[in-house]
Amino acid sequence: MSLTLEAMLNLPSLKDASVVAGRGALSRTITSISVLEYAEPTTVQNEFFEALEFGGSEIVISALASISDDVGAQKTVVRRLAEAGEVGLILFYLGIFVKELDPELVRLADELSFALIVMPPSRKDLRYSDVITEVMEAIVKGDSMNYVSEFLEQISMLPPELRTMKTALRMLRDKTRTSFILSDSSSEILEVCAWPRDRETLHRRLLEEDGIPSSWWFKKLSVPVNNGRGMNLYVFRESGEAMEEARLREIVDMVHLFLSIWAKDYGEAVISELVSSILKDEPIKMRRLAAMFSINIRELNTMWVVEPGTNDVHKLEAAMHSLVESYVRRPIMDVYEGFVVLFLKDGMKLSMLKTEIEELLKDIPGSRLVMCGHLETTTDVRRAYLQVMKGLAAVPELFPNGKTVQLEDIGFINRIQAIVEEGEESIAKTLRPLNLLSDYEIGGELIRTLSAYLLDGGMSTQRTASMISLHNNTVKYRISRIEEILGYPVDSFPSCIALYEACALKRLIDMGPLSKWTRT
Repeated sequence: MSLTLEAMLNLPSLKDASVVAGRGALSRTITSISVLEYAEPTTVQNEFFEALEFGGSEIVISALASISDDVGAQKTVVRRLAEAGEVGLILFYLGIFVKELDPELVRLADELSFALIVMPPSRKDLRYSDVITEVMEAIVKGDSMNYVSEFLEQISMLPPELRTMKTALRMLRDKTRTSFILSDSSSEILEVCAWPRDRETLHRRLLEEDGIPSSWWFKKLSVPVNNGRGMNLYVFRESGEAMEEARLREIVDMVHLFLSIWAKDYGEAVISELVSSILKDEPIKMRRLAAMFSINIRELNTMWVVEPGTNDVHKLEAAMHSLVESYVRRPIMDVYEGFVVLFLKDGMKLSMLKTEIEELLKDIPGSRLVMCGHLETTTDVRRAYLQVMKGLAAVPELFPNGKTVQLEDIGFINRIQAIVEEGEESIAKTLRPLNLLSDYEIGGELIRTLSAYLLDGGMSTQRTASMISLHNNTVKYRISRIEEILGYPVDSFPSCIALYEACALKRLIDMGPLSKWTRT
């Protein structure tokens, strides 16, 4: 049988340890053990933590020395470890570094079913190595387990976001000390899990380019998939030690069962989760999912959000997918909260793709493309998405002729919304330039012409005249009259910024209750 947490506590080095929280984890299986002593949540250490590989079913040893007086940081570490699928934490040197356990920390561990195990307090003679040695020996002795049933049980006890093919192969790797590479039927690599862990790049290169050395043991297995296309599982060991045929058959069964139970749409589901984690700014989950397809999140600095209008959003996403596939090998796009969201990187032929998407949207009433570029971090992505969601309702009113708008246009709308939210005084101050025009007999026509000129006509009298059904000379005269009244040119910066804001706010006021333009 595999080593459970409850059985682990019977080892000589842990017989005097106490489980103070998270007893719900006692039946979980332990597949590995590691040391965590970089727990202070500074920016650099956050990045270090997020970059680490947590495979699930692992127990962690720590003294929490660097955050011994910071209960908030201790809770953050426990929450992160639980989210990463770790079984629990063995706390050494209680009373020396961490003086006493805070009840809030104990309560959190209980809520998460995350085992908090305390070694005998105030003991300076205890050593990590004693526990590590005994636990690893017990794990290795448990290799005679019924692989299939216990593997499925381990996977089922993980958090949903960790129930992935990457995690499944990592668990197999740690249990068997074997490297695994999974590819689709066209031999495109989907997952790489190497033993030792730092050999993933080498193993990928050897399989794709150089070939596996003859001194290694190597096997190519076929994994049946419900869609009929099948997958290839490459299994190899640098030591040259062969794995038994019966064990290989069990591994194929496990991968097949995992795909059938938890990853029926493997690939598509991962991309969907990846899009969701980027937009929610969930760094650990996002990096884990991105690693599955060797996606560099930092390169995805452009986000396009498409409003489906009257079209079915899923049909629109499918049509867009076929367009984007000719530019990107594996598009990072999905339907999210009723919108199609697509992530791209600089260097692509975005102008050509933009033209194709605009052509697709041309005859769909209410559809719109919002382009958000130069997003350096996922926090920028999340902020941009929230900006778009807040400002999108006002786009048809302020930019009625624009099928495509930029994030900067949305930012302008958000500024107008902020003016509304600030109240009557701010609204009155913003409308002051237009009040100067309304005092004149044709003030209403002057304001209408100015709004069309700035918001719709791109400061072109010819285009503005066409839009509001006037002669070009009439528009020129009115613009000239407006400049006389105001005392400055309406197309000069920065003075025209105030006019833009005034015209936009006035248009929203005229279109109905201001409350509908400030929804969050």
